[in-house]
Amino acid sequence: MPDTLQTSSIAALARVFGELAAERPLPERLNAILDLACSFAHADTGTIGLYDAETDTITATVTRHSMPASFATHFARGEGMAGHLIATMRPYLGRYGDLPQPVVAGLLEHQSLGVPLLWQGRLLGYMAMSLEPPRRFKSADLEMAQVLAHAAAAAVENTTLHEQAGSAAVLAERQRLARELHDNVTQILASINLLSQTIATSWKRDPAEGEARAARLQQLAQTAFAEMRMLLQQLTPAESAETAPAISRKSRVLLSVEHLRTLGLPGALTRLLAAQVPEHIATASSFATWEAQRDDHEQALYRVCQEAISNCLRHAGARRLRVEAAVTGDHAVLRVSDDGRGLGTDFRPGMGLGSMRSRVEALHGSFRIGSNSPRGTLIEARLPRADRDASARDAQP
Repeated sequence: MPDTLQTSSIAALARVFGELAAERPLPERLNAILDLACSFAHADTGTIGLYDAETDTITATVTRHSMPASFATHFARGEGMAGHLIATMRPYLGRYGDLPQPVVAGLLEHQSLGVPLLWQGRLLGYMAMSLEPPRRFKSADLEMAQVLAHAAAAAVENTTLHEQAGSAAVLAERQRLARELHDNVTQILASINLLSQTIATSWKRDPAEGEARAARLQQLAQTAFAEMRMLLQQLTPAESAETAPAISRKSRVLLSVEHLRTLGLPGALTRLLAAQVPEHIATASSFATWEAQRDDHEQALYRVCQEAISNCLRHAGARRLRVEAAVTGDHAVLRVSDDGRGLGTDFRPGMGLGSMRSRVEALHGSFRIGSNSPRGTLIEARLPRADRDASARDAQP
């Protein structure tokens, strides 16, 4: 029989590459690869270890068969087979005792086969096997070991990429929740704070006005609680979602996403103005040319308006506030303007403006803030047109 890879090994290789696609822990996949390598070569011992570039060491991750009691699991550059492969990054086939620095006394007379796990020129680890004398490895064993080492390297690299993607997804979700907290709950709390400062004076001046403001304050507090419960529910792990407290129907009608769903953007913005803008600021709105847009577009524009209103109430000292939403030939446009003190020469954009800009640009839109005429501030968000009816038609078979 020729001393090369045999056709009979193809099925075994198929099983290994099936392991790469399986959603199993990395050690289990490396175990399967090492099992096949040792079985193919009839090896007495076998190990796969992973390389740590920071410490320049390899740590044995999985082992097979009768490893000597003196076998180490941690190898520095130059130490034993693993350390030799760190230094050379080339396969080794020969007597273990002939290595520059053998460290396992029980293997000195064994024939050893070692292969680095390489991925795009980077060392990820090693795979090694040994045979008791007088048996020797064949060239086909080395050939198979190199194929399996590449499979093991792919498994390690895929696991690393998956973990990095998972970390990126976690970070993105944290950033999203932080943005929702700032753009939604924090703005409601800011309105509560401003309104609470006026209740005592209003009550002294007119008890009926004081009662009205107190009722409005209570509604804002209930809205803040409802929005917070929704965000907390989103943080609940999937396995605990069924036992998490549900948002009541009474609370759900307070949610901004519910307003957008039932009232559309014009109705939701009208309700937002009524809920958050105090009576001493005159409000105006224009939605005559608005056409319903895709949900994510309307929600982004709503959050921009919410932040813009909050900035106006906290910083502008305005007496008039105007909100406009329109759909033109190619764009859906939101403008929020006031007659307050304007940006000033010392203006520095904060988290709120950054959040508005990122929301709009994530949907391939444009965002700008500038001076209003004759005075005050103008905020404009412009998104590519995405008519809801057109989206629904496109989704039909």
